[in-house]
Amino acid sequence: MDIPHSFLGLQFYPELGFILSWVLIDGVTLTPSTLKTLYSPRNLELRQRLRAAREGYGVTQQDLALKLDKPQSFVSKYETGERRLDVIEFAEVCTALDMDAANFLRDLLADTAGKVTQRTARAAKR
Repeated sequence: MDIPHSFLGLQFYPELGFILSWVLIDGVTLTPSTLKTLYSPRNLELRQRLRAAREGYGVTQQDLALKLDKPQSFVSKYETGERRLDVIEFAEVCTALDMDAANFLRDLLADTAGKVTQRTARAAKR
């Protein structure tokens, strides 16, 4: 899996035989479970749809950040996949964009259900 960051180091546990996490130069620590969802097809789709909605409303990252009382980098990082949104942050973003979070999520899950099912089926064949 490609990780779009520069590595500072790895936390490797030889007695366990695996890497526990990656520490990146910008101080972000990624674990295998974080990577699994951060770069999943659904997460990518979520980020693309949130960005498209923001741009569709003519809202800049700076404008949205001000509504959220966050720095502009907060918006940039979740849109590019550098960080995840938790459920509360997701709801706050939707509210700031005058969108219904439940409908947005329902549509996302319905539209991506086939993609996840196909991926799961391929993994089961291995």
